[in-house]
Amino acid sequence: MNTVPESTQVNIASIYVGELKPEVNEQILYNHFCPHGQVLSVKVCRDSHTHNSLGYAYVNFRTSQEAEKAMENVNFTHIEGKPCRVMWSMRDPNRRKLGIGNLFIKNIEPMLDSKALYQGFSTFGPVLSCKIAVDEYGLSKGYGFIQFYNEKDAENARIRSNGVIFMKKKLVVTKFIPKSARTDAKPVNPNEYTNVFVKNFGLEWTHEDLKNAFSKFGEITSCLIQKDQQDKSLGFGFVNFATHQSAAEAVKVMNGFELPNGLKLFASKAMKKLERQAFLKKQYEQKKKEYYKQFQNLNLYVKNFDESISDEKLGELFAPYGKIKSSHVMKDDAGKSKGFGFVCFETLEEAAAALHNMNSKVLDTKPLYVAYAQSREERRKALEQQTYNGGFRPQIFPAGSVPFMYPHPGGVPYPHPSQFQRFSNPGSGRPQGRAMQSHVPHPNQGYPQPGPRQNFGYAQSGSYMQQNYRPRSNMPMSRNPQSGNSYGQRPQQVSMNHIVSENVPRPKRDEFRPSLKPSVSDSMTVFKDRFHVVCQAHFHRMNYNMDWLTAISDLLMEHFTNSHSTSKISDKEIEDAINNVYEDYAAKYAKPQ
Repeated sequence: MNTVPESTQVNIASIYVGELKPEVNEQILYNHFCPHGQVLSVKVCRDSHTHNSLGYAYVNFRTSQEAEKAMENVNFTHIEGKPCRVMWSMRDPNRRKLGIGNLFIKNIEPMLDSKALYQGFSTFGPVLSCKIAVDEYGLSKGYGFIQFYNEKDAENARIRSNGVIFMKKKLVVTKFIPKSARTDAKPVNPNEYTNVFVKNFGLEWTHEDLKNAFSKFGEITSCLIQKDQQDKSLGFGFVNFATHQSAAEAVKVMNGFELPNGLKLFASKAMKKLERQAFLKKQYEQKKKEYYKQFQNLNLYVKNFDESISDEKLGELFAPYGKIKSSHVMKDDAGKSKGFGFVCFETLEEAAAALHNMNSKVLDTKPLYVAYAQSREERRKALEQQTYNGGFRPQIFPAGSVPFMYPHPGGVPYPHPSQFQRFSNPGSGRPQGRAMQSHVPHPNQGYPQPGPRQNFGYAQSGSYMQQNYRPRSNMPMSRNPQSGNSYGQRPQQVSMNHIVSENVPRPKRDEFRPSLKPSVSDSMTVFKDRFHVVCQAHFHRMNYNMDWLTAISDLLMEHFTNSHSTSKISDKEIEDAINNVYEDYAAKYAKPQ
């Protein structure tokens, strides 16, 4: 039992839980730890901006005995399919940063896990933490770290275990040196790699078969065939070499190598997730450009036809103009036509003839619209150009200025009033519709006239006061300001700017609050990137015909963006849709053997 020494600055009722999967939350951890003691609190540490899990958490118990019991029983057990690492929570940050009592171990047998390493070194003294480094696929990198509670036990373990043969490997055990203190570290070369991705060797190969096929190129530190939940091979795996030279030679020789069973191996550098996504996206865009270049002006876009038109009927309509490679009507989830589709011809001349004869042709009282099919990028650029050349451009006026308007016949530039303005007739409290202002202004109507200064008191009456003053409120004002009408308000002089801006709707205060939700365009961009990566990966994994990738992915992209909330579409839904469409393509276009 690893008891906590008195001198160690740890929180004896709190434990640290690391190596957690992103989906592990507080409830999952509570259910995992509560059988071993009274859990007071669970905290999964998350990114302050994205709120995504950082892969570690803290669990607080009522007593140190319960915390110690939970640590011994839970350490290295699987949480959501991944082994966790449990240790005491340390309050002293220098102990973590300076690596006190921490050892670096390399040349570890690839089949050795963290639990076995922990058990082997715990004989030298209480162990605080033990970890074997693995890559994103869970393969051992051949080195690890082990931290003791005190420096004396760590030094004793280093002296006695360094150079020892363990599982046919000579261990190298040294004192851990933090990155900030390393002076001889070699710069990382992004072009160098040791891990090789291998696929297309069939489902019958075992771990030993894969290792034997690649062992001639150099020392192999780890080898793995990926399997599903039923422990069946998925037909691909990874081989990690000790040096980059061995890995590069293996890729050079084995990529495209024909096996006795007739399959050709695929071998390449094993890329990290972000690298793979960038590579697949680039490859997809390249194939997409090649596809559109190959079928440019062969594929026609047709719309404005009746919902009863099927794929076959659409092909029959265009058949008189040439040999049709494919005709397809776009449909929604319910199988109902969206009223547009595509017809692909074999030659440019045939497509041009169909476009010339079928565009604007009336079909069932509807004129067809026929044009050359364009990619989304081409349509976007064309729309932008059209908007720039002849589209609507909003007029922009300087703040506080009056926009220019063509004058009325009287010569005075009147701004148009709103359709209805509130005012009341004598003796009526109901708002009435106001007639259009006369185009010839009456004398003194809204404009001060030259002459002696006039008295604008309450007792004054006449057209000037009535025309040039309006109540401050929206309530109707009596024509006689001296009347006993309770709605009479102190008049306010009206300027031209006031008239112009009077009917402009004022934004509500809430409209100025910034939205915290991502825009639709941002979420759509994220979905498109994920969609293309899933399509590429699924085609590779299923060994599908890559020539159909662009056509199928474009078809499905149109389907998903028109019929779903893209943020709720899972990778599994995309893969299932690919399988269904691919079966249709294989039935239509696959060449007979």
